Amino acid sequence: SRAYGFKTQVYDDIITVWDEVFHGKPFPFEDSQKWKAAEYMGSVLWDCIGTVVVAAAEAMDWLREAAKVAAADGLPVRWTTPAGFVVQQDYRVQECERIGLTFQKTMVRLFLQKDTAELDKRKQQSGISPNWVHSCDASHMQLTVYAAAGEGIQSFSLIHDSYGTHAGNTQVLAEILREQFVQMYSGNVLADFRDELLAQLPEGTELREVPMQGTLDLSLVLKSRFFFS
Repeated sequence: SRAYGFKTQVYDDIITVWDEVFHGKPFPFEDSQKWKAAEYMGSVLWDCIGTVVVAAAEAMDWLREAAKVAAADGLPVRWTTPAGFVVQQDYRVQECERIGLTFQKTMVRLFLQKDTAELDKRKQQSGISPNWVHSCDASHMQLTVYAAAGEGIQSFSLIHDSYGTHAGNTQVLAEILREQFVQMYSGNVLADFRDELLAQLPEGTELREVPMQGTLDLSLVLKSRFFFS
């Protein structure tokens, strides 16, 4: 679940590396309580996200609902990113096949996970929010590289949402990535997703309107020093 993801991240990023990060400072809980500590803090963080970043939580809920509607008709979710790349999310229920082998007189049993023809409705819902957001992040990076290449920048160091180039070109790259972000999100990318999904669904299928956009002036991003660093 979503909250579970926060719990596992707290456990992996803080608790498992406690000694390395805090240089011998004793962990405040017994070893048997480490996961419970992560569960508690993960739940607190999840509640805070829903309270502080309300619009993001609403968008995530809407995306999951849309994937649920598509899955009810046995359909995967397909969309076109702002950069023109077509993405299809198609998780299938898996079944485990056991294979018995004999190797040098020793019996070896292997387990192979295989996709079935059945759509995994649970994974379709849980995966849509991160997959759609990551596809938008990737589009922003792709469009930035296109524009930067047009300005003569040929060297890039890029990982997900981190942008790098030679020191002499950093200011130009910083300006371009802000410009591309504003241009890409000046429309309503979530509404575009809804329209494309509706075209795939059987006629008459209802899909509620996307959450209302806020009043943020996106052009302020152009002046934001720490929007990306």
